[in-house]
Amino acid sequence: MKKNKERLDTILLNKGFVSDISYAQALILAKKVKVNGLFVTQAGSRFNEDIQIELKPEKQYVSRGGIKLQHALLQSKLSVQDKTCLDIGVSTGGFTDCLLQAGASKVYAVDVGYGQTADKIRNHKKVELFERTNARNMNELNHPIDILTIDVSFISILKIIPNLLSSLNDHSDVLALIKPQFELPKHLVRNGGVVKSHLLHASAVARIVVELLNYNLCYKQLIQSPLLGADGNREFFVWMRHEK
Repeated sequence: MKKNKERLDTILLNKGFVSDISYAQALILAKKVKVNGLFVTQAGSRFNEDIQIELKPEKQYVSRGGIKLQHALLQSKLSVQDKTCLDIGVSTGGFTDCLLQAGASKVYAVDVGYGQTADKIRNHKKVELFERTNARNMNELNHPIDILTIDVSFISILKIIPNLLSSLNDHSDVLALIKPQFELPKHLVRNGGVVKSHLLHASAVARIVVELLNYNLCYKQLIQSPLLGADGNREFFVWMRHEK
């Protein structure tokens, strides 16, 4: 029996290249998707699911984290222009790169590791880099923060955010990337660490939001990341606003 062909944007979603159909369409229109070695620019083009797909690398930011944050900023309509930002879990620097390109006046970039941050970020005049720094033990910054971004692994964001609140300005915005595999009880996360259940995704998100409401943070929006995590997990940005 002949198999029905699927739309290319749907195939990208089904195969896990993206977690958002609109982002799949944007990649196709931007000539970022090759099918069997040839670029395809029509999201509605139909193919069998056994096609060979290649994504043209994004080079706008130093890492794919920048693409994730850019999507969250667009969806939330948050302005970064002339804002002072604190980026927790800077790693290579994708989030920080996105903040700088969006017009941030200053970015305090923090990571528990050392030597991972791209030179473009490390040497940027608007960046103050704190390496080998655990955000759970950070002292209050001298300059009030307008926007806090968080992208961490192997730890719940609930163990980090409370210590950072004293550095936030009145009406500061928080964009934290929720990774369900690090927010759920261990017995609910299968071997391999990939969480596929939508119910578990919802449970992890709800727990985070409810807990953050206890810290004078007001819920604004939930935004699904346009890209899956490196291990194939779905990720979600929660946008909260600090009300002192």
